[in-house]
Amino acid sequence: MYYELIILGTLMAGPSYGYLIAQIVQNITGPYAKISPGRLYPLLKKLEEAALITASNAAEQPFPTDDRRYQPQSRRYEITEAGRTRFHQLMLDTTSYLGDYEKIFLHKVARFSFLKSAQKVQLVEHYIEYCQSLINYGSARAGELAKMQTGDSVLYSMSPAQLHDLLGAVEHTRSHWQQERHWAETLLKQFTEENLNEL
Repeated sequence: MYYELIILGTLMAGPSYGYLIAQIVQNITGPYAKISPGRLYPLLKKLEEAALITASNAAEQPFPTDDRRYQPQSRRYEITEAGRTRFHQLMLDTTSYLGDYEKIFLHKVARFSFLKSAQKVQLVEHYIEYCQSLINYGSARAGELAKMQTGDSVLYSMSPAQLHDLLGAVEHTRSHWQQERHWAETLLKQFTEENLNEL
């Protein structure tokens, strides 16, 4: 879903070429999550076989540059109507890959221009709930660890230093999700106003 969303989202903006798609994917995923041609092109082929994108060779659609990196093997990829439908399905999906949903949500936000304001509100409201569930989880774990520090728990099996370090990590994670929720609340205000203007 992750790379499928990125590729289809990239092509929603217009046709592109394999090398450029690879660059865009790299810019989005960052320096440590590189996608190799050996991974990207099979994904493009899979999307093509599923009729979500179409491809033409450089002879049919010459790349508008003399840069030899794009010649002659470059193929021009374009999203189909089925691909647009699939893109919107992926954008509105809030139940898959919840363990990676923070990363996926960020890519969704980067493509919000392709959604209606009401859909943006729906996704942001879900993300706020997602953040809050993780804040609640962190609070519960922090409470358990605090009890273990006082020796009130029969589960006490770590040294004070280990408990201290673990509690610090839990608190940091909870703080991170509080910041994510705050950011999402800012987005919600923006898109709610946008939605009201569209009505």
